[in-house]
Amino acid sequence: MTKLIRWLIIISSAMILTGVIIIAVKYYEIKQREFLLRYLTPIATDSLLNWSKYYGFERNWLKIFSLLMTESEGQRKRISPKQCKGYMQLQDRTAQILRDRLREKISRTGPFDTEFNIAGGILFLRDIYDSAGMRDWILTIEQYNTGIYNYQIKGKRAPNHVKRYSISETYYKWEWKKYLMPGMD
Repeated sequence: MTKLIRWLIIISSAMILTGVIIIAVKYYEIKQREFLLRYLTPIATDSLLNWSKYYGFERNWLKIFSLLMTESEGQRKRISPKQCKGYMQLQDRTAQILRDRLREKISRTGPFDTEFNIAGGILFLRDIYDSAGMRDWILTIEQYNTGIYNYQIKGKRAPNHVKRYSISETYYKWEWKKYLMPGMD
């Protein structure tokens, strides 16, 4: 075989492999969106996927979804006994800080506005996750629930919330696997 033919084979193989990878990634994204649409509205689904990617949590979309379901059970208008609001259960003080930071990116910044609430919740997660080099997801979830001040200064903990989150995450991981590979149960 001549060098030219070998190079053509190598180049065409690389092109085919690239095409297969692109198709697989697109298939995964479609399945991911379809899965979330079983639980959330299209706006909430798109917000969760887009803002997870924007804040560098693209691989943690299922963890963020599990947190959202733990916080609000997927209900946009949920208000907790402590007056936390929306999908991600933002407190008014936290929402105000996030509103100032997101105002240039999001036009509607009401506490129940789907995109703002989810974007704000993910931004808050990113801040906690990155704080003090912690980068520990479970501690991030606990601080998200108790608030940074209450956790770090007052020493408050949220073990029951972390347990509920862990159960939720395990459940949705299982559901996601079943959805991707039907008949595996």
